[in-house]
Parts: sequence; C-alpha cells; structure tokens
Amino acid sequence: MRVRPFCAALATGLLLTTMSVAQTPPPAQTSGTEAAQAAADVNPVVMKVNGDPIYASDIQFTAHALQLQAQRAGHKMTPDQITQFATEQVVDQKLLAQEARREKVQVDEKQLEQKLQQIEKRVGGHDQFVALLKQSGTTLKRYQQTAHDQELISEFKQSRIMPKVSVTDAEVKKFYDDNPKYFEKPEEVRAQHILIKVPPHATEAQKKEAKAKAEAARQRALKGEDFSALAKELSEGPSASRGGELGFFDRNTMVKPFADAAFALKVGEISPVVETQFGYHVIKVEEHRPPHKQALDEVKLPIRNYLTQEKVNEQLKELVTKLKSSAKIEPLEPPQAAASHVPSAKDNEKKGPHGS
Repeated sequence: MRVRPFCAALATGLLLTTMSVAQTPPPAQTSGTEAAQAAADVNPVVMKVNGDPIYASDIQFTAHALQLQAQRAGHKMTPDQITQFATEQVVDQKLLAQEARREKVQVDEKQLEQKLQQIEKRVGGHDQFVALLKQSGTTLKRYQQTAHDQELISEFKQSRIMPKVSVTDAEVKKFYDDNPKYFEKPEEVRAQHILIKVPPHATEAQKKEAKAKAEAARQRALKGEDFSALAKELSEGPSASRGGELGFFDRNTMVKPFADAAFALKVGEISPVVETQFGYHVIKVEEHRPPHKQALDEVKLPIRNYLTQEKVNEQLKELVTKLKSSAKIEPLEPPQAAASHVPSAKDNEKKGPHGS
C-alpha cells in the first residue's frame, strides 16, 4: 500500500540521479557579461509565478523524476505528457513555497545544511557536486534554493496542514473492509542465516574456501551450537549483529536459490550450504506462516497514515487551486525545451535477502 504523491518534484535522490545523467553540456568558460549570457542560455528563466522565476533546470529535473516514477510503475508517458505534468508540479511547488513564506514557516537551517553535506558526500565531495550542477546547466545557489523550498513545503505540511487533518477509527475500518486485497499475505517463513561472502570476481580457490567456512558453520549448528551466536560470530552480512535474523519474508522477497532453500525447510531445520550471488548461506527456519489476511490491529497504523496523507494531499490540492486562481503565472517561452532531453533510466535494482 503506497500513498500517491501529490507533488513528485525535486526529491534530492531523484535530483542527483538526474544531474548525473543530464544531457545538457556545461556552459563555455567566458567572463563578465558574456558569462552571464551563456549561463542564461543554458538555464533560462522559462516562467514566472507571482514574479518568482522558474528555470529550465527546474522543469528538466522534475520531468526526469516523473519519468523514473512512470517507468518503475510500468506506466507509459509521452515526452509531451511528462513535460506538461512537470511544469504543473513546478508551478504548484512554487505556489506552496510562497504560501509557506507568507505563513512565516521556518526551516531548520542546520538540518538542511547537514542534508546538503550528505548529498555532496555521496557524489564525491563539494567540487564534484558543483561540477555536476554546472554540467546540468544550473548552479549551487539555485540547487540550494530549490532544496530550501522543498524543506519549507515539508514543514508547511507538517505545521499548517497536518494539524487540520484527522482520521477516525471508523474510516480506518471502512478502508480495511473495502480493500481486502491490500491485506492478503502470501506464504511466509521467518528465518536466520549465516552468510560467508564471495567477491564478485572470486577465483575458484576463493569460492572453495568460502564454501568450506559455510560448511564448517553448518556442522557446528548441526551439533547443537546456538545459531544466533554462530551468526554473530561468523556471518559477514548486515544481519550478523541480529544473530542472522531476517524476519518474515515471502518467496518473492529473496533471490530464488535462497527462497527455494528456505521454503523447503521444516521449522527448526538447518539447510545445506546454499550458493547465491552474495556468497554461501546456511539457513535456519524458525517459523512458517501460511497465506493469510492481516488482522485489522496489525495494519491500523499504516492505514491511518495512508488516509492521513490522502487527506493532506486533498487539502494541498484545494489550496493550490485557490492560490492559482489569484496568481500571476507568466510563461516566458515554451517550457517544452526545458525537458526536451529527458534521459531514459533503467531500474537495475536487485533483489537479495534483505541485502544481508
């Protein structure tokens, strides 16, 4: 169950993806007035909303984010549709940021700075980040302003919209009763594992050594040693600190060799050594759960959160409609050019045993 986003604008993660693959070349190195003109040509102001500028890069980044979302959801959108939706969303974001300022909403500047520093670190440091922005036809100052606006809107939602929204127990139950398919759970098992990693380009000797370590761990478990203690001692996966605990999962959560082995075990059984792309595993199944429907008490909180967000989105939609009715929105040039080179993206996400 996912909340449908009202504004899928410049989320920092998607913005970074866009910058890293942007097709816009960096502006030529000039000076003075020529430099200013070159920068304007690369990232022109394409619209104004109540006098505030919207740049070509704003629409390009948002269009790319929308394209990623559409691809991952399996929806097909034409470039014109993407550009239209992106332009509408950028205008909506601008109006909400302006309203937040009128309401004197404050941003935690220290927290925002920490977020920006984390983003810079992820792309290789400050200089690399600035270079990526320049290559995409924008500047650090523009990016910081966009990030500030996003934080401003987020705080506006939390402090001004959320307090006006409430969801009753009756509404939660009605959603639960009306949408049974959302709460149907497939067959699941709860398991622990010990992982001995294998490097991506491991030699046969390295593989043999890793498999021998996994088999040695298995033998110790079969002789009665505590599996959790063994996982903490020997496992090389992130779940080691939890005693190899993976929680409940269904067949589609894990890579196939791991899932096949886990679902073939009875409760309390320990698997033979299992090879996957991550290395060699020893698995112990702790609990088996047949297909079932989750009880209302199990899902009250996520349902309430979902319905709350839906109501917040409706409030925002109504507010944006009201703001648009009195706003001065000036297109300075066709925004299609801003998103004419929206890069394609492939979803290379890989499934694994919770990355463990």
